[in-house]
Amino acid sequence: MLALILTAAAAVPSDAARPEDAASARAFARVMERALSRAEADLLSSKDFWVDHSTWADPWVVSSENFTVRTTASRHVADKIAKDLEFMLTQFQALLGTTAAPNPRIEIWILPTLGDYNAAGQSADEHSTFYASFVDAASAGQPVTTYDSNNLTELGIWITHSALHRYIASAFGRPLPLWVSEGLAGYFSLYWDWTWGAARLARAQSTSRYVPLRNLVNVQMSNMSDDHVIELGMLFKYLLHHREDTRLAGAGEEESDTSFATFLRDVVRGGDGRDTGFVQQILRGDLDALEADFRAFEF
Repeated sequence: MLALILTAAAAVPSDAARPEDAASARAFARVMERALSRAEADLLSSKDFWVDHSTWADPWVVSSENFTVRTTASRHVADKIAKDLEFMLTQFQALLGTTAAPNPRIEIWILPTLGDYNAAGQSADEHSTFYASFVDAASAGQPVTTYDSNNLTELGIWITHSALHRYIASAFGRPLPLWVSEGLAGYFSLYWDWTWGAARLARAQSTSRYVPLRNLVNVQMSNMSDDHVIELGMLFKYLLHHREDTRLAGAGEEESDTSFATFLRDVVRGGDGRDTGFVQQILRGDLDALEADFRAFEF
């Protein structure tokens, strides 16, 4: 429509040979000017990119089927995070053996600055956790809250960590053993960069920051650090994808009762996993042997 108006306006003569022609041209020009003004107003009112979304009072908001993302960064960031979380949701469901979806959508709040994030954490009786995100149970909707780091990989790691916790609460409604909860969060968040996770694990293993598995499965939240979460996440990757007697079943295979996935599916449903082969053979067996195999494995 606007293109047609502009084409017509360009065809208006700049002068006319007869007075009546000049009057007609001026009248036509006034009509075209009003039409152009209306067209411009309609265009501006219909396009979000003309609106200032740089403050938290009016952020970009993008909703997918299961997530709503709020951010002042850009619509592109909000859209990418929402799409990536939809993919991660399929991975949550596949590993845990469920089709449960969040109801209502999980809110993701990417606050503009670290200062805003710290303020939100204090008001929610939280703090700036080592993963730079938390589930704000004090706010309506219990949003996953983080801040804009200008690094989409880092942002994805932070958000996925807390989104997993939020999903577990929504889908299963019960607390998990801490090492299982943080292990799942670490495992899924490292989907964003397994190479980075392997490098962090290797550095921890070469220092006193590494925690023996016997201690790691009993660690308390007050002593949990980012190194612990990464170690657990990489341990879960080892058990689920690399160790022969605990790995996920391949195409056409039945899941073994010694698989780590079988243990996890029992635990998230309220069991203690005591009847699974994984617990019998490893957790209550030779944990030191598992540790030696894990430390020797090259990711």
